[in-house]
Amino acid sequence: MLLEKNGHAYWKLEGHCSNSNIILQAIGKLDSLEDKWFAYDEYEEKAVEKHISSLRKLRHRRKYLEKKASADGQGTDYNSLTNSPSPNC
Repeated sequence: MLLEKNGHAYWKLEGHCSNSNIILQAIGKLDSLEDKWFAYDEYEEKAVEKHISSLRKLRHRRKYLEKKASADGQGTDYNSLTNSPSPNC
């Protein structure tokens, strides 16, 4: 599972009865109980898997750079090191 800060949660299902193994849960506002579910076809699943993989690599790189900056005593904001606007994407 991967949760993005924009309210999207990707779920990988095993043994799901439909053709889709990855589904998207679009969560509305946190104070709302509304959500929507989307399934992907085989072609779309490959694109979603690439998207999830790139997000995980970016998060790993951010954590590495943050840890390195902290160990070096620089106190550098790791967002400036990755040219990314937010640490929670």
